[in-house]
Amino acid sequence: MNLMTMLVISCVICQSDPIKVRIVSKVDAQKYLSLFDEEVRLTTKEKIKDNGGCSKFIVDEVRTEILQNNKRICKRHSFSKAMVCTRESKNSTWEVVLDKKSKFVSFKLNGEDGGCLSSNGSESTDALGSVLSIRECDENSDAQKFWIKLVVKRRV
Repeated sequence: MNLMTMLVISCVICQSDPIKVRIVSKVDAQKYLSLFDEEVRLTTKEKIKDNGGCSKFIVDEVRTEILQNNKRICKRHSFSKAMVCTRESKNSTWEVVLDKKSKFVSFKLNGEDGGCLSSNGSESTDALGSVLSIRECDENSDAQKFWIKLVVKRRV
């Protein structure tokens, strides 16, 4: 009963419209990344309880845009560490692959035309390029491995 009440309250507060995204990690496979209207959030069952379902996925790098075809999905403003995202098709699923130390991450779009996010910068392992685009996935490509910082912040 308490869990149901908590879920209803968190939905009202967050006004969430999640797109299913899975984080795949050898260390912890029970992490989920949900893309909501206007922001991306890192979610676990524990975080949903502790943080009211409002954990944010923070990018601690240079300004960033995520593009799908000609449509901008996400952008990080220079004055904010939050990646801001527009609403995408609810059928879209991103697979987020973390390395062993959870410092590097790759974004993979699942589906028939699935591809991987690639940075336009040559040193994308240290800093994201200004624009990201979807290209054919290449596990050995540094352009598809990004150094990010996962931070949980309570919404005001």
